[in-house]
Amino acid sequence: MAPEPLQRDLFADLGTAHKVFVTVDCASHYLVWENQHMVLLRAAADWLREGTFAASSTGSFVVDTEGHVLPE
Repeated sequence: MAPEPLQRDLFADLGTAHKVFVTVDCASHYLVWENQHMVLLRAAADWLREGTFAASSTGSFVVDTEGHVLPE
């Protein structure tokens, strides 16, 4: 996994205000095969359909091991 400060730098450099940063607890680069994989599928579907994650088009979020989305 990339160090989070590098991920935050990349996020900050994105040339749009319409973006979200999501950290999923207990997840790795193999998230599609892990217990939390539905978080990724729901997030991608919502972003593509609505342009939002957790009803927001901007911000940073944490998804805990129970699947609860919390603002960071």
